Amino acid sequence: MSSKYQDVVSVLRSRIEHGDYLNAELPSERKIAEEQQVSYMTARKAVKELIDSGLLLRTEDGRTLIASHSKHTDAGKKTLSFAFLSPAFVSLLSQEWYVALERNMAGRNCRLRPVYFVHWEDSIMTETIENFDAIFILPALDPEVPSVIERLRNCGKPVIVLSKDWSDKGFVSIVLRPPESIDVLLEHLADLGHKKIDCFNTQPLNDSMKESLTLWQKFLSARHLKGEFYNNPVESYGDSMSRAYEYGTLLIKEGNWSSKAVVCMTMSAAAGLMRAMLDNGINPGTDTAVCTINGVGMAKYLNPSLTSLEDVSPDSYIARCLSWLIDGNGESWDGPLKLVPKELRLSVGESTLGLKKPR
Repeated sequence: MSSKYQDVVSVLRSRIEHGDYLNAELPSERKIAEEQQVSYMTARKAVKELIDSGLLLRTEDGRTLIASHSKHTDAGKKTLSFAFLSPAFVSLLSQEWYVALERNMAGRNCRLRPVYFVHWEDSIMTETIENFDAIFILPALDPEVPSVIERLRNCGKPVIVLSKDWSDKGFVSIVLRPPESIDVLLEHLADLGHKKIDCFNTQPLNDSMKESLTLWQKFLSARHLKGEFYNNPVESYGDSMSRAYEYGTLLIKEGNWSSKAVVCMTMSAAAGLMRAMLDNGINPGTDTAVCTINGVGMAKYLNPSLTSLEDVSPDSYIARCLSWLIDGNGESWDGPLKLVPKELRLSVGESTLGLKKPR
């Protein structure tokens, strides 16, 4: 049976190794004693063992610090700490990126810590910039704040942007679904013989989505096709799937829905719209062709299965970034700052296969 001080050592060691104190100070021995419900001397003994093992260090002024910021492995390389900086709202996109980063960092001389911000001026942003060796950031849906962009650009640490193109701002950017992805879906619907291709959205429009809309309009114009934009966005981080269902239902019941082919800007919008169709006697795939840009790994499991672009693995792009950060010390990025798939492929589902002749 372990002693109390060994239990405290185990708790602190786990927190240190998982980066719990990277954005917060190590608590004092008295606070550790209070939290762990042990005596001050027991907490002090636990801290001393971690100092002796090299996880903590005691400075000349008596402060106790995490040694991992300067700790080196047997190969003489520093154990790097990377932040996954993401909006503090649950999303499939955030989950996908975190899992992919964790997967690619396994076995490498680094560790990942998720950090969540509520708004662009959140103080956690500054703390993260100061305390981590590099940052992978998933930008918020809200418009960027120029002062925050400038702070990230001048922080002196590598910053990799996920799912959004900030290459024009000087950042390495991994963009798996560039705005031009919409052309693949439009070509598919045009090949089916549709003369009118609508667009449906319930998300706040960001720059990338606006660019996709511009490409949609250009496509229609070049092919002499028609199209209507159905737009009813929620507030940032609102429930866009419920909004899509409610908006779609309203359009159908009021007789304002006549679409035979529609591109949805998000998977949530497509799922909500198809449910509204089914509940009101319209069959996706036979009555109306429905597709979306990003299936976020779920499109093929819907009923009917949803036509979308094939999921693109981020692994090769993350691996390249990690090699730059770990082997190249985050200096002198070689090549274009924007990392995008060379080829965008369509995954055709039942939501567009049902149509037998042009409409």
